[in-house]
Parts: sequence; C-alpha cells; structure tokens
Amino acid sequence: MNAGYTSMLILICLLILIATGWRPYLSQQAGGRSLIFLWITTTLLFYMPLWWRPSSAYSAFELHIGICIVLLASIASIWKSKSTNNRVYLMVCSALIAILWGGIHSLYAHDPLFFHLDASWGGPVLCGILCCSFASDLHQQFSVIALGAIMGEFLSAWLDAGSFTMRIGGLFWWDSVWAAVAAALLMTLLQRFGKRMFLKIGRASLKYRKN
Repeated sequence: MNAGYTSMLILICLLILIATGWRPYLSQQAGGRSLIFLWITTTLLFYMPLWWRPSSAYSAFELHIGICIVLLASIASIWKSKSTNNRVYLMVCSALIAILWGGIHSLYAHDPLFFHLDASWGGPVLCGILCCSFASDLHQQFSVIALGAIMGEFLSAWLDAGSFTMRIGGLFWWDSVWAAVAAALLMTLLQRFGKRMFLKIGRASLKYRKN
C-alpha cells in the first residue's frame, strides 16, 4: 500500500462522519469547521519537503517542521483539560503510549516474524486500543497518541542504539498515527453503543419482570 493512503482514507471517513452529524459522538471540544481547517492545513503542510536534521552526521534522523504544529496543538488540547490532575493524567498516558510504541517498534526491528496485523500496524493498533481506556474524546485521543508516537520514536531509536532510522512526520509515520487514532475511536464508539444496548436490555428486562 502506498504511503499516505491509509491516512487520507481515515481522514475522509472522519470528515464524512462529522458532516453527517456524528460530531457529538466524536468530540465535544471543538466544532466541525475547526477540525476540517486543522486537518486540511496539516495535510497540505506535510506534503511539502520541510525536513530538518541536526547535521549531516545524523542522516538517520529527520524531523518534519510541521510536527512542531502538531506538538503545540496536542499540548494545547491537553492543557484545555478541566483540572491539573487531568492534565497530568493525560501526560502520563502519553508516556505509556510512548513506551508501548517504541518498545514494539524495537521488538519488530529485532524479530520481524513477531507481528499481529502488519509490521507497521500491530503497534499502532495496540496503542489505539490502549488509548481508548485513557480518553474518550477524539481531541484527547489524538493528542495522547501524537505525543506518544513522537516520544516513542525517540525511545525506539535509543533502544536500537542508533541503528534505527527515525523519520518523524513522514507519510508512513502518519499512517501509523492515524491507524492508532482510528482504532481508539472505533473502540470508543463500540463501548458507547454497547453501553446503550446494555442499558436498554436492562430496562426492558426490568419492565418484563414488573409485568
């Protein structure tokens, strides 16, 4: 599959959900217009060759300038939390995602036969499922996963002692991030609809017993 195809497919699905009235089930922090503007801006920005590396000696390390915008937006989303405890909680969740993200990437580098879905999908999907238990809002899920993915890349490079090629902000990297967000969002929706169905069944059984 071509790099970037998964990201665009997931973004299109999210835009369709927002346009058809699913925004209250996805996020409570911002309107659909702000989400669409942010996604279009970042998508156009990441198709520009704005790469930075410390020096020619660090050819295995490349960072896209647009990551700075994503990093600031993620921190701002976490900072909008209601209490300090919630902010600290989300930062700890990002650290846990980073440990899982970097650890699985390092594990795949040493043993490529160990994978669940795909060598580039197993880790992100597991991180997305774990993130679902941390946060239920799309903004918070994206912020936690984005921060965790950035820190996880540094952790994976450190675990592999310099043999890991780190390209934060590339299309393959974004495919992994959006796969994790999609997994978290899907699990959140399943939990919400499952809870509603459980409540409806419970109420129906109570009415049946009373009758």
